[in-house]
Amino acid sequence: MTASALTNRIRHLILHGQAMIGGGSLKGKILRNVGWMAISFATDVVVRLISSVILTRLLDPSAYGLISTVMVFMVFVTLLSDLGIKSIVNADERGDDPDFLSLLWTMQVMRGLISAAAVCLIGAGWQYAIAVHWIAPGSSYANPLLPQLIYLISFGLVLMGFGSLNEYRLMRHLDGGPITRVDIISRVFTSVATVILAFIFRSVWAIALGMVLSYGLRAILTHIMLAGPRMRLRLHWPEIKNILTLSRWVALNSFMTVLTTQADKALIGWGFGLTTLGIYSIALTLYGSAATVVDKLNSTLGIPVIRALLDKPEAERTRDYYKFRLPIDVYCAVGGTAMVLLGPLFFKLVYDPRYVTGGIYFALFGLKLVLLPMHLSGNFLFAQLRFKLMSMIGLIRSIVFLSGMALAVWLQSIHVMVIFIALENLPEILTYYLLRRTGVPFLVRRDGLLLGIAAVLGVYLALV
Repeated sequence: MTASALTNRIRHLILHGQAMIGGGSLKGKILRNVGWMAISFATDVVVRLISSVILTRLLDPSAYGLISTVMVFMVFVTLLSDLGIKSIVNADERGDDPDFLSLLWTMQVMRGLISAAAVCLIGAGWQYAIAVHWIAPGSSYANPLLPQLIYLISFGLVLMGFGSLNEYRLMRHLDGGPITRVDIISRVFTSVATVILAFIFRSVWAIALGMVLSYGLRAILTHIMLAGPRMRLRLHWPEIKNILTLSRWVALNSFMTVLTTQADKALIGWGFGLTTLGIYSIALTLYGSAATVVDKLNSTLGIPVIRALLDKPEAERTRDYYKFRLPIDVYCAVGGTAMVLLGPLFFKLVYDPRYVTGGIYFALFGLKLVLLPMHLSGNFLFAQLRFKLMSMIGLIRSIVFLSGMALAVWLQSIHVMVIFIALENLPEILTYYLLRRTGVPFLVRRDGLLLGIAAVLGVYLALV
């Protein structure tokens, strides 16, 4: 091939790539969103790592334990009152209707206010329990700062409720660029603000105030930076009743999610102390950074992509789904393996010696990352609004998970507890395999490979 022919070939490939990325095809939208997700992921990793290294030198591990304990109750109330608004906007044919969006936004605002009131009641009850010694004075949960932190962070629920639903509307159309920009700005602002506050207060209040400021800034940015209909208050009780009827299964599924995502923090804080909980929270935060790219791809692309695949023949639908998932599978397999092999060394080199035991927790979370792609199969049920079935699957996962947690508490082993946390999605994954005849795809050669990698890494951790 001559130099001229090679140059023309390269130019043709570049123009073809630009046309594909800039076009309105499903592949082009996915590629654009993947690009934005990559930028978001890189920013998140850098910002979280830098702020984590600085904050762990300014704050005691118990500060992270305190904030993690408070977040258990905040997340509990938030998910228990989940109305499935995000899934409804993504899957309902009225997802672009300004009146419908305004109605959902009004429900979201009301939910934020009610949730904040509920969290404040929990704080008041907790404060009273400490005052009358219902909670043993020597317990980690008798710390008088806990109710005060609950009052402050509950305000964040109100601020979150005012966020624009144009975020979900843009997800519906696979337009993740504006959302990613909002995330990056709010994340950088939060990290900078928290570090500054930590220099000033040298206490857990730095983290709590930084979180509340982040909620407020993000809510404002969703209205300023995300194009779409203007949110306004609108009430239509018959329609609200219909939405609530559908949302009851979302609430049940969210309740199951609460049990499996928050029981760890509650039980670790109760059984092993706030210092251990704080170290565990650092490892969990770093895992969150690694999983962010998958979570973002799933929340931005998952349901819209699968909704576009539902009308295709089964063989073509399965092929396109696993083609979409391929880079996710590779990323999670490589990233999870790196976490398992290098996690303890990473903590030893980067963190203050007080946090070094977090390395083994981080390594165990590598197993969770390897299995994460198979969790995306649940989008096939969400895209069809089959919330009841998802709730039943969540119930099975919760029963298995809580049984394992109870065993870990009985054995008084934090490592056994983290193992069950790392494998919490396994029952759900096996259920999807049983549901493959209902349209939920499960390829043994792909999903079986991920399960095999997780098994090998698990054996490695057991032997070292």
